Amino acid sequence: MPAWQGGMIAREGRLTIIKSVITARPIHHILVEEAPSWLLEEIIKGLRAFFWAGKKSINGGQCLVAWDCISKPLCYGGLGVKDLRLQGLALPVRWEWLRRTDPLKLWQGLKLPKDTAATELFHSLANITVGDGKRVYFWRDRWINGRKIDDIAPRICQLVPARRKNSRLVAEALSQNAWVTDIAGGLDTEGYAQCVRIWVELSSFRRDPQAPDTFSWIGSRSGQYTAKDTYKLLFHGTYRFSMHKPIWRSSAPTKCKIFSWLALKKRLWTSDKRHKHGAKRVFHMSSRGG
Repeated sequence: MPAWQGGMIAREGRLTIIKSVITARPIHHILVEEAPSWLLEEIIKGLRAFFWAGKKSINGGQCLVAWDCISKPLCYGGLGVKDLRLQGLALPVRWEWLRRTDPLKLWQGLKLPKDTAATELFHSLANITVGDGKRVYFWRDRWINGRKIDDIAPRICQLVPARRKNSRLVAEALSQNAWVTDIAGGLDTEGYAQCVRIWVELSSFRRDPQAPDTFSWIGSRSGQYTAKDTYKLLFHGTYRFSMHKPIWRSSAPTKCKIFSWLALKKRLWTSDKRHKHGAKRVFHMSSRGG
């Protein structure tokens, strides 16, 4: 869009374009490949300039509120613009979820690009119930009462080759205690002690070998992964904005809602703020003649 056209659109209109069009364009790219940080930064700079001034570039003084605040959900004090960095973390988890829960996908077995951040997020938010153990990894997954083997015996995990960590399933590892053969190298006193901890945990662990392994997604009502629920969980622990319902659920025009939002953020030049900064107070008086 030419800069002169952007300046002719009101701020509430620019907000709608950002939420519905501009931030939606990179989604399919982010879904299949990690976007470089420099590219996301350039997109964010363009979004910031377009929202505040309808231009291609602006300086920091023209931005009344930081973009990190704007790109939060409404309930957390933002304007509901998608945070592309967090979106780029929530979307790729879909492939790890489908790989583990849907063996009928045609692309199963293909070598997919490894996304370490998405895999770690999957391990953090997936609740695993072990059945036959044919889809759960012994060394990588949090399958022992929400813990990984690394949480129980970190020194032992350091002695297991990466190839074994990425391939050893629970069903295989528990068969005749085959997990012991994955340990490469000698053990010291602490190593033997951690081996005993694993033995104790495994001896008290109960599973149903006749049932399939099941995965459920933390924070989702259905128990299934959704990008929307995952994105919301990434804001867990953020301060909630108590006035978001009175502002955004009202029937007022969007420009009035944005004005109220800025006022509550104390980003408007009110008379009190002008006085605080040494500026002259401005009083407007109106009268109606009869």
